[in-house]
Order: sequence, then C-alpha cells, then structure tokens
Amino acid sequence: MLGGAGRRARHRPGRLRPLPDLGRAEHHGRRPGRDPHRTGQPGRHPRRRPRRADARPGRPVGQAGPGLPAHPSGGGEARGRVRRPGGRGRPGRRHAGLLRRGGPPLDRPGRPLRRLLPAGDAALRRLPAGPRRDPRRYVVSLLVTGGASGIGAAVVAAARARGETVHVLDVSTGVDAADPVAVGEFVDAIGTPRRVAHLAGVVSAGGIEQTSLAEWDRTLRNNLTAAFVVAQAVVPRMAAAGGGSLVLMSSLNARDGGTRLSGTAYAAAKAGVLGLMRHLAVDFGPQAVRVNAVAPGPVATPMHDRLTAEQKAGLRARMPLGRVSSAEEIADIVLFLLSDSCATVTGMTFDVNGGSHLS
Repeated sequence: MLGGAGRRARHRPGRLRPLPDLGRAEHHGRRPGRDPHRTGQPGRHPRRRPRRADARPGRPVGQAGPGLPAHPSGGGEARGRVRRPGGRGRPGRRHAGLLRRGGPPLDRPGRPLRRLLPAGDAALRRLPAGPRRDPRRYVVSLLVTGGASGIGAAVVAAARARGETVHVLDVSTGVDAADPVAVGEFVDAIGTPRRVAHLAGVVSAGGIEQTSLAEWDRTLRNNLTAAFVVAQAVVPRMAAAGGGSLVLMSSLNARDGGTRLSGTAYAAAKAGVLGLMRHLAVDFGPQAVRVNAVAPGPVATPMHDRLTAEQKAGLRARMPLGRVSSAEEIADIVLFLLSDSCATVTGMTFDVNGGSHLS
C-alpha cells in the first residue's frame, strides 16, 4: 500500500512550490511567494482603487501652493476638470514632466518637431509648412538711377523680365541724380523703395595736370555727390519702413588707382563711393538696411566702344580672363546683391573685372 500510495503521489499533479526568496532572510509572517496587496484570483492584477481624499495628509482641495495665487473658488470647492479633445483629462506621465519643466528645446539639433509633440496633439502634426520664399524676389519695388543706358538699362530689363516693378531715375527723363530737390520729389511720388541700385555716373580722363577744377567738380558731382544725394533720400526711409538694400556703383579704378585713361577725378570719386558705402552699412545695419558696392572693370558699353583698338587691347592685357564684362553680367551681380539671397551681406565691394584687381 505504501508503495502504491507513493506511486500515485508521484503521478498526481500537485501545487507548485514557491521559489525561495533569496533577497530576504525572513518572511515576517506572510506566506512566501504571495503578494499581500493582491486579491481575487491568482495571476490577475487587481483593479486600481480610487484614492480617497483622506488617504494621506495634504492641502485642502482648491488651496494654492506656496507662492501661487488662490483658486477663484476660494478653496472650498473642487474645480471641475476640463477635458482635452480626445477624452484625456491631463497629459500622460511621459509628458507631464516636460510640461512642468517647460518642455524640451524645439531647436535642439537632430530632434524633429514631430517627435517632441505629445501623442494627443495630432492637430499640430498636420500643420502645413510655410510658403517657400523665392530668394530672388525683390520684396516691394526697385529704383534704378541711370537706368536709361549701359549697366542701368541691363538691370531694368532683367528685373522687368522677372515681373518686378521698376522705377527709372535718369537725367534723360529730366531728373538729375545729384539734385536733392528733384530726387526727393521723385521718391515722394513713387513711395519708399525697398531696393535701390544707384548706377548713374559719368566718366573722365586725364592725369592731374590735365584735370581742370571744373572737370573735377563735374566728375565728383555726378559720381560721388549723386551717390550721397540718392542715399540721403532713400536710406532713412528704408530704415523707417523696416529695412532695404542699396547697391552703389564704384569702379576698379577705386581699387587700383586707375590710369590716365580713366582719369584722376574719376578714381577719386569712385573711391569716395566705397567710403560712403562702408559708413552707411555700419550706420544703418541695425535698422536692417544693407549697403554694398560693385566695382566693375571695363564693360562693353557705348563708353567702352569709343576707345581705340590699342586702348582696348591694353585693358584686356591686364585681365587674367582676357575679356571685358558685358552689361548683363554686371546686372546679374547687382540684382543678386539686392535679393534676399544676400540677406546677411553688407559693407562689401564686389570686384567684377575679369581678375584685373589681381594684376
């Protein structure tokens, strides 16, 4: 009998023995392997009980914490919970700490915005991206001085081909760029331009022995004084309107001193334009007004065509590229400087001269 009973005991399914609790030396009166907080059937997690108001000491409902304003209810009534769309009354534990700390920085590299949004904020995930801005657009209108011929005419043609509104100020249309009254009236009539290309000017020739005071005055008036008058009329208006861009026309002669072919007065006037440009860039930079200059070498314009073949050959010999620039090539640089592609470029002189400034 004892042997048969033993065999039956071995084949009968029995209760699993609890594993020994290796982390404790004694069980303090409770059965090993059983959680005293669990109730009901074994293997099921108990239902979470709602916390009672008197479960632990704390502030009365509605009473504000230290340094916080009291609730309008006065502390005697519980506030009604305002549920968010989707049925959630408060953010989950995962995001609650982020809300208390103000959330993670949205500009952290490598952290896309979608990963920083809580799961319930699906509406923010569907926000459309902002419109892409064409950096070549010229925000309002473009004013070009000396726009009736040469580089100025090329700038006007290129800008209008892009659909821009262009205003032309030129002596051939009765407006002298060196006359402050005429320029002021012209700007008043068209409104504040946000982009200005001052390209008006004249050429001169002869060394200091051949340059009369009248020729000196004429050259400086039409090249340096005109740049001052136009800048005085438009730059303060740009600053008051929130910013703008001005491009002044200088010359390679301002960089290398020029020759007798270009003239003493012309080199001095164009060098003065660079000084004016740098001063305006520093003075009006805080008002978002950008001022730059272009310093071209010989350009294929009617003035260049009046040179002799020997003079043209001498100019090309100084150019590493061996050719003069076209008016359209200079116009592309002017429009580039006026565009938003150069939003952080100011106080710069752009040498467009086939490399002549290197020789």
